[in-house]
Amino acid sequence: MIPGIAEPFRFLTNIVILGTARRVPAWNTAPLLNGEPAADSAWVMTGSAIQPEAFHRYSIEHECDFAADGSRLRFGDQLSIDGRPNGRSGAETIKVAVREADLVADLELHPTNLVTHFVNLPGIYEHWGVLCNVEAAISSVSDSSVALQHSGLCSYEYARGMDLPLPIKFFTYQILNVDARTQILFIDVRGPGGLPLLRKVNVRTTDGENSFFTSRFRP
Repeated sequence: MIPGIAEPFRFLTNIVILGTARRVPAWNTAPLLNGEPAADSAWVMTGSAIQPEAFHRYSIEHECDFAADGSRLRFGDQLSIDGRPNGRSGAETIKVAVREADLVADLELHPTNLVTHFVNLPGIYEHWGVLCNVEAAISSVSDSSVALQHSGLCSYEYARGMDLPLPIKFFTYQILNVDARTQILFIDVRGPGGLPLLRKVNVRTTDGENSFFTSRFRP
């Protein structure tokens, strides 16, 4: 996820979901399966301000290529990711290629050693992210004058969880780069009837600062 890109792109996000969380309303993609097996489904969403719609399903078995160690991930012709963070010992460069309709993007991510754990319930649900520096070349297929180079901070994230019944109806997540070293992340999770379940703000920097502020709500 890359915020703060110049016009007309404004931001660039790639989100991949493997499988379908049938019992978590906010992530339940079952209505889009059209009879296809959930376990074989890889959902890819590429978003920027020039993308009106970019949500696709791929067959994991027939249309994707995953290296056993996670060092290469390919989803059809839309998205490929080569390389991975090396934990807190530093990281190699991660190369990301996006080819989605009118959008072409080639990214180089340089992970820092700062890892943020947004949710950490081992065996149930975990969500964590690595603060990265990014260099990107982004362009439009239909308009050769729309092309730019971008550098700044981005977030490279992972989440995994059991398919458990969780009353999450709404989830939103916003990222703001304050300056060249500081990133702020905002999370709002709501349950039935719009009941707020969690509001959380993470502040992290390339210097290694990693703090958060949380508001919890009671019915």
